[in-house]
Amino acid sequence: MKTTLGTWTLRLASAMLAFTVTTWAEEPLPLDIEANQMVMAFDDQNAVFSGNVSIKQGDITLLCETLTLQQGEDGSLAEVIATNNVRLTRGTETASGNKATYLPNTQMLVLKGNVTLQRGSSTLKGETLHYNLADGTLKIQNGAQGQRVRANLKPEDMNGKPQEKITE
Repeated sequence: MKTTLGTWTLRLASAMLAFTVTTWAEEPLPLDIEANQMVMAFDDQNAVFSGNVSIKQGDITLLCETLTLQQGEDGSLAEVIATNNVRLTRGTETASGNKATYLPNTQMLVLKGNVTLQRGSSTLKGETLHYNLADGTLKIQNGAQGQRVRANLKPEDMNGKPQEKITE
């Protein structure tokens, strides 16, 4: 299936809107994407943004070195993958790791590799984060034997903010 640049751009915007708006914003906002280059491989059904990738929407920013969009056989967006120095920020809230994968069909976001969640001065650290955007469930795990998930929670950072459901 051949896809035009306009179709890919629309799909990217839809994916990032789902990725960011579902979690924080109430209304869709303009999306600004910058990268050193973009390569589209129509035979492989993917598009790759690389080099200082920055995606901004309202007060939400996603930074990474490489962003890959993979199209499914039916032409819909199947997977969004951000790699190398991934950082998702909104106000005083930041999630960072080595790789983020978003699956639009299941609304599941997985962040892997040296994961840190920070709200103000409170932090949660682990190896893998699973965030279900559909039901708000957040799960943080540590992959290495003997290592544990670490949390440093400050009450002043939790006041007045909606709390996610955290599972172990």
